[in-house]
Amino acid sequence: MRWTKSLLPITTMFTEELQNIVYATNSIDTGCLDLCAATKECTTSSQSSYCKDWQDVPVCYGFYWRDIAQTDPCYAPNDPTCPQTFPIVCPDLTTSTPIPIDTCQINCLVTPLCAFNPKHQGSYCKTDMIIPICFGLYWKDPAQTIPCFAPMDPSCPETDPIKCG
Repeated sequence: MRWTKSLLPITTMFTEELQNIVYATNSIDTGCLDLCAATKECTTSSQSSYCKDWQDVPVCYGFYWRDIAQTDPCYAPNDPTCPQTFPIVCPDLTTSTPIPIDTCQINCLVTPLCAFNPKHQGSYCKTDMIIPICFGLYWKDPAQTIPCFAPMDPSCPETDPIKCG
């Protein structure tokens, strides 16, 4: 008896927390599910999409923009032509404004070994550094006009990282 009475408040508290988590997740996931419902490659797949809201920048599972203009979404798990360069940020239900593309994404896009590499997910800003830098991206020349992607380019000098943030 004593255990049942002492666990009751904890169980009630856990149930209320779980309901809050479910409601919060459902409201965020709605945008990714709507995107899936509007995309043939996703609706014909055995998988769906959801918001990876535990990441620093929440993105929809499997969805990417085909281009830097962020006008054409694609679903990578069921579309081999979908470039996995620009993940789609979970839609904010209050705005339809595109998410700005950062320095790392732009430099990755103009660096073929970064933008079109199936083994890597492109670049991102490493904000945990003292001076934030783009993962794998370095300037190939002193004038800082030619980026290179070190994980795939052995000739890329890893001396002048591209800054971001």
